[in-house]
Amino acid sequence: MKYLVVQTVHLLPAAILFNEALTHKSVAGAQKVLSAGFCNAQGEVWGRSDSLNIAGHPSDTGYVKMALTLSLNPKDGQ
Repeated sequence: MKYLVVQTVHLLPAAILFNEALTHKSVAGAQKVLSAGFCNAQGEVWGRSDSLNIAGHPSDTGYVKMALTLSLNPKDGQ
């Protein structure tokens, strides 16, 4: 799995998780990317994005784990 940590509209970082068939650059679009790399289902992160020329960071683990938790436990009606 790949991930991006982007700056949200509220200026807070958030992770976006996506399939490895997509490029980091195509998913990023015009968003401000803080870091990017690869992750697994346990939230471990590694590597970097060649298409964006930006590395991941060990602190991204928290953002990735939050995204994993939210995607596994969606709220009804949202």
